[in-house]
Amino acid sequence: MTCKQTSQPRSSAGTDRLLKPLLLSLGLALLTPLSAPAQDEMCPPALGGLAGTPTLDGNVDGDNGWAAATQFNLIDPTATGGTSRDVVLRVGQTSTHLYLGLIIDEPQVHQDDVLVIGLSTDTNDAHDWRLHIKPFDTALPSVGTNNLSPHTVDYWRDSTIWNTAGATANPAPLATWPSANTRIQRTTSSRWEIEIRIPREGNIANAGSNNAVYFPASGSFELYVDAISTTFLGTYTEAPWPQGSGVVPAPSLLLNESTPPKTQWGTASFGSLPGCDGVRLTWDHIGTRNPTVHQILLNPDAFNAAKCADPGQNWTNPTNTFFSEPENTTTADADDVFVTYKIANWGIPSASQWNQIGPAGTLSGNTNPTSPATVPAAGFPPSTTFEVGWAPTKQQSCDYANHTHQCILVEMDSTNPSVRFLNRAVTRNMDFVHASTFQRDAEVSAIGYGPPPAGQTAQEFLLFVVSDTERYERVGDRFVPFPQGAKPPSPNMDEGTADTAYYGRRARGPVLPVPARLFPNAIREAMTWTVLAYRKTAQGLIIDGTRYTKAEPVGGFGYVAGHDGAVSRWVQRFEGAKLERLSEDVYLLRIEPGHVETVTTTIQAIETGPWSLSVHAGQNDPQGDRWDACDGDLSWGVDLEYLFGDRWAAELFYGHEDFNCPGGHKDTVDHLSLNGKAYLLSGFWRPFVGVGIGGYDFSPGPTELGGNVFVGLQANPLPNLGVEATARYHKVQVSSTDADFLTYHVGLRFRF
Repeated sequence: MTCKQTSQPRSSAGTDRLLKPLLLSLGLALLTPLSAPAQDEMCPPALGGLAGTPTLDGNVDGDNGWAAATQFNLIDPTATGGTSRDVVLRVGQTSTHLYLGLIIDEPQVHQDDVLVIGLSTDTNDAHDWRLHIKPFDTALPSVGTNNLSPHTVDYWRDSTIWNTAGATANPAPLATWPSANTRIQRTTSSRWEIEIRIPREGNIANAGSNNAVYFPASGSFELYVDAISTTFLGTYTEAPWPQGSGVVPAPSLLLNESTPPKTQWGTASFGSLPGCDGVRLTWDHIGTRNPTVHQILLNPDAFNAAKCADPGQNWTNPTNTFFSEPENTTTADADDVFVTYKIANWGIPSASQWNQIGPAGTLSGNTNPTSPATVPAAGFPPSTTFEVGWAPTKQQSCDYANHTHQCILVEMDSTNPSVRFLNRAVTRNMDFVHASTFQRDAEVSAIGYGPPPAGQTAQEFLLFVVSDTERYERVGDRFVPFPQGAKPPSPNMDEGTADTAYYGRRARGPVLPVPARLFPNAIREAMTWTVLAYRKTAQGLIIDGTRYTKAEPVGGFGYVAGHDGAVSRWVQRFEGAKLERLSEDVYLLRIEPGHVETVTTTIQAIETGPWSLSVHAGQNDPQGDRWDACDGDLSWGVDLEYLFGDRWAAELFYGHEDFNCPGGHKDTVDHLSLNGKAYLLSGFWRPFVGVGIGGYDFSPGPTELGGNVFVGLQANPLPNLGVEATARYHKVQVSSTDADFLTYHVGLRFRF
């Protein structure tokens, strides 16, 4: 869930306004394999009707023409709680074209990003297609630019030879369909979108032609899609369909020779396939029945260390009832389905750190795994609920008192081999806390990965932080996010209408409604803070002559920090003893094999008003002809600032300058200016720039009109106090003589 920063008027509330983070687990990529197959079949639906077909301009997310398309989340959404980095694939068809659309969220848009597409539509391998689409050149387009042609498109025919050293790529000129029918949008610094319209050829006699792609009118064909994201850190990640079918690096490591065999591709049909439907479970349909949905209940004695250490002390813990509600999208009942509940310490656990609830403690109402049950066909909203109650033992409650924040994992399976699952497992966080300043530790685990790659003494994890804010309005039993500048949804709006108008994806990822029960005192604004984790592996891949190291996704964690008052600004920090900052929002964490490291996130909702007063002093440096014989001296100033939202401000600035001139004479300048100011970042460090005009009173001399430009850096150790350093250049003339000067100040800023 991501959002946009919005400006809010100051709240009149005091300390009773609390920041209430809803903590959503962002999952685990290394789940224990289950017997359920992966979703490797698709049935592209017909596009058109009132919504029309997609407009080919690269804008997938905002195009109603994709409304009827089938959608796949290529970064396992069931393991991420719906809020992690995502790559979305949308597919649809008309009688003349197959449409592919992708929305690619990645740590950063990079010049060597590449999309690989494979098609095998008949029994002749020579008719197979492989396309490599590179969207960008070394000079990336500006954020928000759409309708871009791809930088390059290469294609190969004949799957029996394209992975060989002698296979020749065919560049697709702009006038041919692979280039002409592909359009790209750079949505943000960390997202790009692509639309591809593939012409359909219905005559198998023309299957060898390069002018279109032969597709059978009935039956099935094979499809492979892989969005490969690269970074300035020299790493790459993959998002393939089907999941798990990524590149198979050749001995040469060249991407051109590393396409997986067709046996690992998915199956598609313009008709129907059994695997297009099945049983699924989403993060918002699991949890507990506790009064606060995301928190495990413990006896208060569990928080008393002395009582925990005393073997004579014993107590009964409350029962925590876990629930899950699977949905069956098929036309036949799914029999003998059961689920298993597990929990793990908050953060990025490894596969071995998930603990199944029970047999220790008391289970009630069911077993774990649960007893098999039937999930009815076409069951939405879900009508089958699996519940099990768990009361921890004394020892368990003492252990969990030191790790009160737990994640929950629900795994599905069936004793009936005919049951098909669209996803095997889903995670959700267990905690719900409130504080004006929120701080939480998280564990990152290197347990179970074995020795690090050659040349490394530790497992290296790359952590990418993504954060943004959004405003909310209540609609029914949910709070619905809406972007800056949009009209807020009406409280009486139908929930379906609200979903159509406001639910979806913003600049940095998916945006989800928040159940109202999680914020009983309402939510006016929220910050979504997410860290995405990748482990560097030994696998390499060469793309256009550059060698990249594969970084496999290992999960992530994050917080939706809701606030029911007007927030003037948000403050966030990410810290850890071994956490190394590589660039803004990019971190490296080295962990010895078999060890766990702790990182700490801090989020503050600052309700201070938009006003601030700054007092600062320093040195001036004369620059103009007027000061040829003068030296700089004391410079001081005060300013009154009004902040519009989080980034823009107006500043009324008064300054006084002394200059030492020949004969012991002092020239002075008093100046008053009105300035515009822009903060470039939010958080502890806030660089800023500004410009303005005003009056300059010279003594001796007249009063003249002049201007100033400035740059500075502000640190914010406290919500109401900032420390800043500023350099200003003042441009002014006195009787056609330049009287320019520089000032260098340090000072304090007080907010109110």
